[in-house]
Amino acid sequence: MSVFKHLISLLVVFLTLEGSGSATVTKCANAAGDADGSAACGETGPKNTLCTRPAYNPVAKNYATGAWGCQDVTCTTNCIQCETTECNEAGNLYTCKAYTYSNGWTVAAEDYKCDPYTVNSPQSISTATTTCRIMVPDAAQDIMPNSDTKGTCGVTGDTTCTATGSKCRLCTGANCNVLTSFRYCKTGTAANKDAYNALTSEFCAAADAKCLRPLIMNDAPVDSAVKTFGCVTDTVKCTDTAKCTTCDSSDCNTWPTATASDYLVKCYKWTWADKKWSASTAAEPCTVTSGALPTACSLPVDRSTQTGYTGK
Repeated sequence: MSVFKHLISLLVVFLTLEGSGSATVTKCANAAGDADGSAACGETGPKNTLCTRPAYNPVAKNYATGAWGCQDVTCTTNCIQCETTECNEAGNLYTCKAYTYSNGWTVAAEDYKCDPYTVNSPQSISTATTTCRIMVPDAAQDIMPNSDTKGTCGVTGDTTCTATGSKCRLCTGANCNVLTSFRYCKTGTAANKDAYNALTSEFCAAADAKCLRPLIMNDAPVDSAVKTFGCVTDTVKCTDTAKCTTCDSSDCNTWPTATASDYLVKCYKWTWADKKWSASTAAEPCTVTSGALPTACSLPVDRSTQTGYTGK
């Protein structure tokens, strides 16, 4: 009797394990990827646990050659398997903004269509990947691994384009790789314009971060020890506005180009003529050839008397 009870127990365990497997897939898209013409998965055909189809190439804009339909074995060559009914339907894709390279990255007119599934690896639609890659405009042309077949679509195992990458970022969601959604700044140190021109851009940790640079006078930083360019963080910031400045748009921390100088103030210029002081029609930047930059403006107290005011 004890042997009989033991056999009954084994049977119960077997039936329990048998019923704890993958959820049933009742239909998979047919050979044309058509869900409306789906093939039913049943016991007379492949086991009803997975659907399969060829992987999609966003650059070539086509599916690879391979089988569509019900499948119970791991696909081996350029294919995907998924675990929900009709998950292998053609068009079950998402989009990422496409970028082209010509001496820098610019957005393309047509988006990439991306495959949410990992090639040659079962993955349920609830955890399908919808990631895109985005580069700073001056990133290297070869910054993205597998860009010839994946474009800006996310790539599993990509260690270059990550969620915190400095040159190439990975974001989550369809068309998340819009450059205006990110903040990037020229980053490094520069004591002259040639050194600044060699700096490259890097993404900031936050999309609303400010960019930092030194104040420039006579084509050099006001303080030779303050020459940092980059994203403002808790440790990288401007603590003396007489020596540095910040701005709030991407790559705004440029080297001054017009006069190679910054000015802390603009003032009206006062001129003595016809026995009176008269102000200029527009304020002008204050300049100095040496010493500290001006921080305030002056004006004559008595505009009918020349004595006591020099116009500086």
